Amino acid sequence: MPGTSRVEARWKVRKAYEVARECEALKTQLALLHTELQHKQDYAGRLEYLLHLRTETVDALHAKIAQLRVANQKLDAEAERYYQMLAAG
Repeated sequence: MPGTSRVEARWKVRKAYEVARECEALKTQLALLHTELQHKQDYAGRLEYLLHLRTETVDALHAKIAQLRVANQKLDAEAERYYQMLAAG
């Protein structure tokens, strides 16, 4: 039976080597996936920031439009008063 134990020992060593190699490959793959995830999270963060800036700009422009509409309404009312004064005079 000494031959059997040597075969088993070699098989165990070979299997351990294969498992260690697979473990290293998985570690490498995990590191790559972690890096890829980090890049995607950074990209998403930049997109969120740009969206925030865009939203602020749109809100500021809407406020400006509202102010201009009020100013136009006042100018229209003033023009109407002047027209009435000219028509009456």
